[in-house]
Amino acid sequence: MAVATGNQPKVETPGERFVRLDRALDRTAIGPHWLRIPGIANRVTELILKGEQELGYFTLHAFVIMPNHVHLLMKPKMDLRRIMNGIKGATAKAANEILGRRGKPFWQDEVV
Repeated sequence: MAVATGNQPKVETPGERFVRLDRALDRTAIGPHWLRIPGIANRVTELILKGEQELGYFTLHAFVIMPNHVHLLMKPKMDLRRIMNGIKGATAKAANEILGRRGKPFWQDEVV
């Protein structure tokens, strides 16, 4: 996205784009906000920590659980796609059990 400043367009850096999109996610009133449910947020936390501490899949530097998404800063020790599939699969199963749902997606597909 370019923003005009005088005659020179300003090119948005990847960091600026991330901040802009993250703020939009935080303000959205549409879509589920299941991560506000303490039991779901706690289970997601437990499973992220398990991925580092018990399974050794990554070194965890930081994470934050937002109402409708998660930020995870880690150093992978194996294929990132495998890590993310594992985290998303385990947390989706746990969250859907809490919500009384079966066979329905919990997380949005990865955008590559």
